[in-house]
Parts: sequence; structure tokens; C-alpha cells
Amino acid sequence: MKLPDVREALSHINSLDRDEGARAWMLIGDRYMANGRAAEQSGRTAEAPEDFLRAYRYFKFGHYPTDNSPDKKRSYAKGIEAFLAYARYLDPPLEVMSAVPPDVGQVQRFAVIEGADHQPDMHG
Repeated sequence: MKLPDVREALSHINSLDRDEGARAWMLIGDRYMANGRAAEQSGRTAEAPEDFLRAYRYFKFGHYPTDNSPDKKRSYAKGIEAFLAYARYLDPPLEVMSAVPPDVGQVQRFAVIEGADHQPDMHG
């Protein structure tokens, strides 16, 4: 995260309203997603994953600590989108695993699997 971005996000938070905070962080995350897409479209593929990962981090802050309001849920969904955009550049590639445990609903986890003997590096 960049200090000027953090200051900008915090300048948009004037209350304890959950959605106001989520929107402030999404504003910054949306900017980095747009930068990443523009970098991809113009062939600057070294810049794109950095922008997508930075967007993910801002969306994660907008979602933190849980998705207990409409805009926090939007921030969570945008974070998944940003992380998956970033993951397209990983080598070895990211694998998305889903499970539906009883009484919980769908759970997604992300793993980078390097080989048969390697334990997955889990994110989720």
C-alpha cells in the first residue's frame, strides 16, 4: 500500500459507517484495477500484476474484518476479482478449489501447487 493512497482513502471516511469505509477503500482499488487493465491492453504485462495485487489489498481493507454490509460484500467480491487477475501471472499457476461443507455454504481457497510432493500455499 502506498501512503498517499491510504491518506486519500482515510480522507473519505468521516464516520463509523461500514459502507462508507468500504467505499473509500474501493475507490483506490478501482483505480488500480483500471491501471492493471490498461497495462494489459497496452502490452505492459510487467506492470499489470503489480496493479492487480495492489487493488486486491485495497479491496481487502474495504472488506475488513468481514463482509457485514452491502458495500463490504462488494469490496470482497472485487478483491476476489483482483486476486484472480493477479493470479493469471503466477508461475506455477493458481488453482481454485471449492468445497460446500454442510451448513456453511461454498468455501473457496486458492493454492499454488508446485509439484506432487509440495504442500499447497493456501490463501482465502
